[in-house]
Amino acid sequence: MFSLTGPIFTHLLGFLVASTYAASSLFGQDIPEKKSTTVAPRLVAKQRFLVKREGTVLSIKFSPNGKLLAECDDIGRITVCDASTSKQKVFFKGDPQRKATVLPGLVDFSPDGKRLLGCLVYKRVLAWDIESGRQVFRISPERSGPSCVAFHPNGKQFAICVGATIEFRDPETGGALNTLDVKGPAGQIAFSTDGKQLACATTGDTIGRMRERLIRIWDFESGKELKTLKGHERGVFGICF
Repeated sequence: MFSLTGPIFTHLLGFLVASTYAASSLFGQDIPEKKSTTVAPRLVAKQRFLVKREGTVLSIKFSPNGKLLAECDDIGRITVCDASTSKQKVFFKGDPQRKATVLPGLVDFSPDGKRLLGCLVYKRVLAWDIESGRQVFRISPERSGPSCVAFHPNGKQFAICVGATIEFRDPETGGALNTLDVKGPAGQIAFSTDGKQLACATTGDTIGRMRERLIRIWDFESGKELKTLKGHERGVFGICF
């Protein structure tokens, strides 16, 4: 026999009282949910400045250091703008009488940011020294007008699209170095960031009433075609690695 006043009974009674109080506390009120301390990232864009243009800007490119912004509008005017102050410098005035719809890829900076290329719809490619604004050279291909310019990442040459070829030229003189047949009208071009590949938007065989829209990719060193991307229902007006 054990006594109801003994130590065992005392402990048992204490446990029952504590359990009853805990149960009444838990069921008598809502338990607050544990809130996550993780904050979802949010992108915030702050307008730095607003500059109005007379014409339609159809091609823009940041300099490698991000301090300058080059642009080309629909009359061929080429302007460089300070990306922090909006101060502008016109490198080429353009020609309102020769207004035309042009494509992206008409301006490009050299990898060191010292040169600017401008591709005009009226058969000219111009190059300027950024610091002085001096025109370094001018290229006027004898064939159809150039449609796109792009510096190679190594800065030792640049490419321009002329008709169904891509011409590689010297960035100091504009002299021809080599050419690549792209098997159709060359549109937009882009180098991979390591400079090992070159992509070009072009056309292929005629299917029905439409020419097939393609992007061809080459190995830059050997000139070997690596692959052809098919299936575009419309023309490709901009490409980028």
